[in-house]
Amino acid sequence: MIRTFIRNISYKPQPQLFIHELPSLNRAKLSFHENPNKLEVGIINNVQGKSLENLKISPKDFEENKEFLSKLQEIIKNNIQNDFAFIVEAGAYPSSHLPIYDFRLPPSHGRIPEVENVFGYVKVSDDGVIEPGSYQSNNMYRLLSGTDGPINLSDYLLEQIQNS
Repeated sequence: MIRTFIRNISYKPQPQLFIHELPSLNRAKLSFHENPNKLEVGIINNVQGKSLENLKISPKDFEENKEFLSKLQEIIKNNIQNDFAFIVEAGAYPSSHLPIYDFRLPPSHGRIPEVENVFGYVKVSDDGVIEPGSYQSNNMYRLLSGTDGPINLSDYLLEQIQNS
């Protein structure tokens, strides 16, 4: 049996994330879990000789995990109406289609986030409440933005993904 040593590193630029180095493969997993066996956000290539704690992850070296993205979209679809961060946001924008965005670069008040930073959209009622079942995913969302970095979740969505 061949064993591959995995070094777990807390990713300083985005403290929700962990990097699991796979040195014999010149790759690393990016994950919301300290456990390297949990579903990864994606794979970082060409890591040999680089300081992973502060690594600026380049889109050309990053492979999105489509299974993770699908799971994340399902969690958002089924739970976003319970996320306090977006409940408050919905209250400020009644009768709208509210973007559910990545926290890597939250938009200024009254501004729309960049499309690659939007998970999807929900319908907000006239009373300022997120309408359950109204979530529509955005296929232009990216787990890693070239300018804004890797995914960053609200506290509620982080808890949901870590418990899934």
